[in-house]
Amino acid sequence: MVTPIGIALAAHGAADTTQWVILGDTADRLGSTFQILGGAALLLLVAALAAYSPVGTIVAGLVWGVFPGIVYFLFPDDTFRLIDELPLLSAETRLAVHAWVINGSIFLAGVLLVGAGIAGTLRRR
Repeated sequence: MVTPIGIALAAHGAADTTQWVILGDTADRLGSTFQILGGAALLLLVAALAAYSPVGTIVAGLVWGVFPGIVYFLFPDDTFRLIDELPLLSAETRLAVHAWVINGSIFLAGVLLVGAGIAGTLRRR
């Protein structure tokens, strides 16, 4: 459960950074910065857990990053509908997740987690 929370935090914080340009100094820079840092810390935790359980990190990368990225590449319209149907997400978070999927960040995060899991597996040998 750490991976989707980290992705949602980082995506929401990144989406809020657009307000920096629009609102200038009156924007909530601290809030979005802490969201990005919190999301990055959670994803780092998942990657670091590869030292103890590489399979968990690989599965998290595949389920929450690589597979959603591939689904978007193949079926972009269906991906939008699926994201809109996710429960417990605010409208802002849905837009942020849409942005992360569209620009490939979700796929890249998944590939990096899979790589961390593979490195953890090779390190243990």
